[in-house]
Amino acid sequence: MANQSNSRPHQQNPSAGAGRRMDQQGKINQKKKIITPKPLPENYVEEAERVIEKIAGSDKGRPISSSKLRNLFSLIIDIYHVERLRLEKTMEADSSFKLRNVQIRILYEAGREKSVEAFVSQSNLLGYLKDIQNDREKFLRFTHYMEALVAYHRFYHLNEG
Repeated sequence: MANQSNSRPHQQNPSAGAGRRMDQQGKINQKKKIITPKPLPENYVEEAERVIEKIAGSDKGRPISSSKLRNLFSLIIDIYHVERLRLEKTMEADSSFKLRNVQIRILYEAGREKSVEAFVSQSNLLGYLKDIQNDREKFLRFTHYMEALVAYHRFYHLNEG
């Protein structure tokens, strides 16, 4: 009897996880998620309010927890305390390195929890982070955007019964 796996390019494999398919070489194929740089809007405070209002009005599971949001913000604020005192147009090399690590940490947290993934997607955190590159002013504005997200999250009491 002929092996059917040779006649089909993909086969379902329970160890591949839900919604994933394995090719004949055993590599997992998933839709690519491409993060494109996006400039933070001038009205970032209103944007933060819009994001949190949308999350508050959604019935798609739990919103991101206050502690998780504050933890993400604390990663940014450590860099901010160094960069806010400087006058140069570009960030210090160490700050740029830490900012890339923040991006990695946000990706990791979004992969772990659906509520974080939804928040990161709605708020476009990764696109805004990617747009910063090494620009100190963009970073400072991004920090204020994060601060506004935390403030509106608290204002709307998203984690209270």
